[in-house]
Amino acid sequence: MKQYRLMLVTVALVMTSLSLLGCQDATKSALSIAENTNEYTKGQGFNQAVHSQLKYFHLSVAAKNRQALPINQFHQWIVTLNDVNQTPITDAAFFISGGMKGHGHGLPTQPKVTKHLGNGRYLLEGMKFNMDGKWFVRIQISTPKQQDIAEFSFNVHY
Repeated sequence: MKQYRLMLVTVALVMTSLSLLGCQDATKSALSIAENTNEYTKGQGFNQAVHSQLKYFHLSVAAKNRQALPINQFHQWIVTLNDVNQTPITDAAFFISGGMKGHGHGLPTQPKVTKHLGNGRYLLEGMKFNMDGKWFVRIQISTPKQQDIAEFSFNVHY
């Protein structure tokens, strides 16, 4: 109970400090990021789903074979892309970026979508995380009709 109270007091102090400094937008952004962050630990499968920023697409990512996110090992993701009506998108191109905002660095690799697997599913190869902590992956999506961006935030732990 003491830890819970301490956490509430700490959050209240941080929010008050940000507000007093005129950083209400920063507070709102920090809360949005926190709501979309998931914890993944060794032994758990990884998958997440989001709508793209402009809401053109629904995108889900999952570690191939529903594996956990390994540290210092290459692994593959399955990207599933649908439009807002849940119709699979079969003619998309992707650009992948990401990193650790808190550390100020990008991904240690240059992952790429290498194959369309059918029914709006794509194979993303070259994923690798070289340390535990809070990561994000940004996927830029281009189709002949639209372009948009989706971002996933998550924590990786040993």
